[in-house]
Order: sequence, then C-alpha cells, then structure tokens
Amino acid sequence: MVTSVEGDGEEEGEVYVGNTVTNQWLFESLREQKGEVRLETLLSYARYFGATCRSDYFYAVRGMWNPSSALLKELRESIKPDYKVPVEDVFTAATYASIVEAGDLNILCLVEDYSLREASGIEEKMNLPSWVPDWSITPIADPLAMNPRPEKGEERWTAGRSLPYSTPLAPIDGHLGVTGVEVSIITSTAEDNEIFGLLEFLSLLSSNPTQAEKIIESFWRTIIKDTYRDQPASESARRAFKGYLSARVYELGEETEGIEELLNEISVRDKSGTMPSWEEVSEVIEKEKGDREFKGVNEEERFFGESVRVACVGRTMFWTGGEEVGELGLGPLETNVGDRVWVLAGMDVPVVLRKVEEGWRFIGECFLGSLVEGIGGRRGEVKDAVLV
Repeated sequence: MVTSVEGDGEEEGEVYVGNTVTNQWLFESLREQKGEVRLETLLSYARYFGATCRSDYFYAVRGMWNPSSALLKELRESIKPDYKVPVEDVFTAATYASIVEAGDLNILCLVEDYSLREASGIEEKMNLPSWVPDWSITPIADPLAMNPRPEKGEERWTAGRSLPYSTPLAPIDGHLGVTGVEVSIITSTAEDNEIFGLLEFLSLLSSNPTQAEKIIESFWRTIIKDTYRDQPASESARRAFKGYLSARVYELGEETEGIEELLNEISVRDKSGTMPSWEEVSEVIEKEKGDREFKGVNEEERFFGESVRVACVGRTMFWTGGEEVGELGLGPLETNVGDRVWVLAGMDVPVVLRKVEEGWRFIGECFLGSLVEGIGGRRGEVKDAVLV
C-alpha cells in the first residue's frame, strides 16, 4: 500500500507500508469511524502495519490525524516527517502528543513487554524511554482496560480517578514527570505461567490455612482479571472454572503426573468448593470424554478459557506484601521481585514500576482486584515520580 503523508518541508510525499491486505482493512476501518480520529487510535492501528522503516509507524498515519485544537495542531507540526530524526524521538513525541490529546496517561497501557523489544534487538538500536510504546512492535498481551478505549461513563477500571491529574510537561531527555501513590511491593512471581504452573504458585501461597480460602477465591478471579463474558465475574464464572480445569486436564492425556496431588492439595483447603478435587475433575472428564471437542456440561468453560487467554497471555502472576497479608496480581512478563505497584493519576489501571538510578522504569500495566475501582482506603501519600 502507498499512503500519502507530508514529506520534509511543505511537500507531500508517499510512504510505502507493506502487508497490503491488513493495511487495507485497517484503513477502511478508520474511514468508517465518525468524527475526529484520535492519534491514540491511529498509533494502535499502525502497530499492525508492515512498514519497512520504523518511523513510518507514525508518519504513515500522521496525515489522518487532524486535531482541532491549536495546541494539538502545534504539536502535529512539530513532528513533521523527517527521516533524519531518530526513531525514538519520533515515537516519544507522538506518544506525548497523544497524552495531551487524550487528557490522561492511559496510552501507557499500550507499552509492550520488554521481552519483545529484546527479541527484536530494539534496545540495542535505539534508546526508547520505558513509558513510550514501540509502535513498530505488535504486542502479545491484550490491554487490560482499553484498545478500543471505552466510551465515557462505561469504563469499569478507574484506579487513578480519585487522584488529581494535570497534563505532564513535555518530556526532557525522555523523562516524563507523573504523580501517583505507591501501593505495594512485589515479593514473589510465578515461575511458570501455564495454568498448572500457576496452580503450583497458588499451592505455595495458600499453605497458610487462615488465608487459603481468600487466596483461592482471588486466584480464579485474577486469572480472568475478574471479567467474564465482558462483565464482572459472578457465580457463573465460578462454576465455569471447574469445567475449564477439567478441560485442561483432559488435554494432558496421560501426562498428568503431579496434577492429581496438586488439585487435591489445594481443594482440601478450599471450604467454598470452588477448587475441584481430582475426583471431581475425573467425573467431569468421564462424563464428557465421548465428546471429541470436550464441550463439557455446557459452553461456559470455553468462555472461561477465552477470559484466561485475554488476561494471562503475555503476563505473569505475582504476589504483593508478606506471607500473612498480600494480594495476587497479573503483571508484565518482565515483572521482578522488588518492583512496585503504583496507581498513577491519569491512569485507569495500576502499573508496575522499577526503581532505577535516574527515576522509575515503567514495566507495564497490571491487574490487582482491589484496585479496579480505585485505591479507596489504601490511599497513601501522593508523590512525584519521573518515568525514564
């Protein structure tokens, strides 16, 4: 596909963007959208282009961004196509312009996991600030609360809404000043992010009998980010969890060594009956094994499985706090012990930050069930932080 963009100076130019079929579909989708298309939307779509030059992931859509305000027009003019400008400067300027336009920091939810940057060798080629998405990389994790951004009033995630927000000053040397509350510290992470690896993590955490039932309840909600069929998880999701686990055991075939002991170990601690025992799982499998597609009692476990995929792919489970009091969460694969969970003003979901010499490295968005609707009584001191 050849798409018109402004070239250097006043002349119009053309940029080739590969992957023609995908590009045609994306551009047609954009044309069908009514009203002014936000830069955030354009950048999100651009990640699926096949551009041969990284700068074109912004330049190819710049011509479709026609903001109405004088400030945004000025920002647009400040990042005209110029291939002498380093890619990181282009991406940083575009991301900041989107922050100004949106009036919040939710575009930071689109930062991809660092493992993707390392796999592509990008960190060797450019010094991209941690809070700036690499628009040339297609992410593997679905954003927790946006993309597409929900309509006003329909947002379920409102972690930072109670914190006063003002648009940050333009970044200097890639540093972005933000404010927020440091909520907790990450004390352990799962070693294996497949479902039975996560159950092993759960087994370790639920060994304390006084906390077991609470942690098990939190577990099944966390692996679906407490969302089932686009709604807050309810009793139907709890019931579907058993069918989901049964289907996963069925898929293992004969390779179930250790699973029986693991399920029994956890289920005996769960007085609510949510975590099925090996016997219960076996009963479901026996009833359904004649069905080659393993539909289960109904289709609910399929929906549960899709909810797990959306929440867990590209993420790791972590535990915050100490042995007695803590909380399960989901964060980027890059999440390490010692990282901090913050709620930032202007962001609807919590984030994982890592303290470094220059300030805070932005690791990515995260899920903590207690912060879905804000920090409430956990509100601490609002502090300044510099994202580098």
